[in-house]
Amino acid sequence: MSVDSPQTEPEAGPPPLLERMKRSPVTFALAAINVLVFVLVERAGSSTDAGTLLRFGAVERTHVLAGEVWRVLTPMFLHIGIIHLAWNTYASFGFCTVVESVLGRWRFLSVYLVSGIGGAAASALVWSRVGAGASGAMFGILGATLALRYRILGSAAALPRDPYVRSLVGQIALWTVLGVVVLRFDHAAHFGGMAFGLAGGLAATSRRRALPWAVIGAMLVALVAAAARPGAVPDESTANDAMGFAKLWLAPSKEGFVRDVPRATRLADLACRSDDAPACFEIGRAMMSDADTAVSSRGRAIVTRACDAKVAAACRLLE
Repeated sequence: MSVDSPQTEPEAGPPPLLERMKRSPVTFALAAINVLVFVLVERAGSSTDAGTLLRFGAVERTHVLAGEVWRVLTPMFLHIGIIHLAWNTYASFGFCTVVESVLGRWRFLSVYLVSGIGGAAASALVWSRVGAGASGAMFGILGATLALRYRILGSAAALPRDPYVRSLVGQIALWTVLGVVVLRFDHAAHFGGMAFGLAGGLAATSRRRALPWAVIGAMLVALVAAAARPGAVPDESTANDAMGFAKLWLAPSKEGFVRDVPRATRLADLACRSDDAPACFEIGRAMMSDADTAVSSRGRAIVTRACDAKVAAACRLLE
């Protein structure tokens, strides 16, 4: 005599793509924007060229110091190469869709944008390379995920015991180690974004949201102001970077740079705010030799400034 085994319900698989798009439209819209921007960048040059990336809004410390503060917003929509774009898009479908389904469209978008801006501002504050990518915003969503787990579990003490939290923290630790040892990730952007994402996730799930969002806004403004430092005197390294970029925008020769005199002038002004008078002289001399009369005149004024700072070569050039 035999007994039939009990029938079990089949496990539910992931929802179809169309259903996921309906549940998380902002996530898919952001991914579409990233792909569109990538195509535009590739048509204009190359997404791996520093000049092309900077033209489309990549973050870079000296450009932000020179007054291009809007660069704390735009990098989250840029990617460096197809693999970078593909990885962040794939990761967004895994993490962002879940957070958006819990928070709703507008709260999710707020956390995403705040994280992206916070990550880019942190990058501009401490990182010296050209940076781009949605990673700051994505790490912000990881921070928001931790905030949601905290709300679900009810206490911070329960977090270390939660298998999902341990897995997530393990992934973050792995990518951090790989970024230090092998890939040179922009950890300032990652952890700056994560901090704002964690705060944003807590604010978005708070009963009284106005005050925590006001605090986050004030912190974000303070971070952006610290990155931009209007009127600050740059150090020698920053002055030399500004001089180098100014020359590339003035007489482009590689990596997707195009002639951009206003940007070159802003960077020259930044170099001349420094105590490093030779950097000021170098860019002034380059501008003096320019065929454009207005640029040449501006260059002479910069060389005069270097002469006043006791750069002998500048004084000889003016004779």
